[in-house]
Amino acid sequence: MLYPSFIVGPGREYGGAYFFEEYRTQYGRTYLEDFEAIRSQGQRRMKIIASLHQGSTLLDIGCAYGPFLVAARDAGWDSVGTDISPEAVSYVRERLELHACVSAFPAPDLQGFLTGKRFDAVTLWFVIEHFMDLESVFERIRELLVPGGILAFSTPSASGISARKNRASFLAKSPRDHFSIWTPRLAKAHLKRYGFQVVKIVSTGHHPERFPFMGTAAEGSPRWRAASALSRLFKLGDTFEVYAMKNGVVEDWS
Repeated sequence: MLYPSFIVGPGREYGGAYFFEEYRTQYGRTYLEDFEAIRSQGQRRMKIIASLHQGSTLLDIGCAYGPFLVAARDAGWDSVGTDISPEAVSYVRERLELHACVSAFPAPDLQGFLTGKRFDAVTLWFVIEHFMDLESVFERIRELLVPGGILAFSTPSASGISARKNRASFLAKSPRDHFSIWTPRLAKAHLKRYGFQVVKIVSTGHHPERFPFMGTAAEGSPRWRAASALSRLFKLGDTFEVYAMKNGVVEDWS
């Protein structure tokens, strides 16, 4: 596993500024302005999850303002979420009328929100990289999943075009609250340790404009289309999604 940060500073706040001012700085719009686009991605992800497991209950860790919870609900699943942002959880409860609680997963569930519950799927969309202790996260997820249940997550990729083009720049630009950087190959090996079998990986976040030979080529030009095709063919997206199934074997690495 690649850990870009070994110095732990003050805890990061994930309040309104994180989802609005900081999100707009990075993406050009606030999280809520991006809600429908994120929900559309969630609909695609739900189709994959449903194709892998015929279940009905789902836990979304780091649910933020709930666009994926809505996509899961629309797909007929009983979806619940957790997040460390009280503002986001209040929005999910009051505006979306969905179940959610404030929780710093995998810390003990002080509200009893998850006590005694099992889920057919557990999801973490761009959340896994925020955990310093991955072992406790995967152990808790195993406890929450039914046999054959699906663990699905997305995360930045250390094998995407940006990292391959300039590894030093890629690491320097990695957010300070990202503690691990994954690759698809690494995901398969790492999850196997904790009793998960990776069944599908989807390369996402394709950026043809970041290829070294692009120059000033415009979007839609022959060079741009060629770079886009290469990115998808060789799975060079700057992010990727993992879909893994819980099995009955946990490897002994002692």
